Amino acid sequence: MPTQEQKKLLKRWFREILEQGDLSTVEDLIDPYISFYGQGGDLGLQGRNSFVRWLQRYRMMFSNQVWMVHDVIAEGEKIVVRYSGYATYKGGISEIDSTNQRIFESGIVTTQA
Repeated sequence: MPTQEQKKLLKRWFREILEQGDLSTVEDLIDPYISFYGQGGDLGLQGRNSFVRWLQRYRMMFSNQVWMVHDVIAEGEKIVVRYSGYATYKGGISEIDSTNQRIFESGIVTTQA
């Protein structure tokens, strides 16, 4: 079972980093040498600085974000989070022309200490 501290950190991730874009929280929560993996296990971003650049671009393309954490499950060093959220697409992805669309996203994030 996840501890209250683990749940608090994950909620900070969604609220302070993704919703608010708070770079001081990035410094607090993200290791400088972190690796992010995408679908299929492909290595995505490497390092805190790469994540900050991604976050800045993401926040330019999506505004008015609201994230909800539905489930947090922990076993050993792994924590799995099921989440969903809404944002307003402001443009910036070349394949998607329309702007000011309210979008819905849901997913699962796995973290490892």
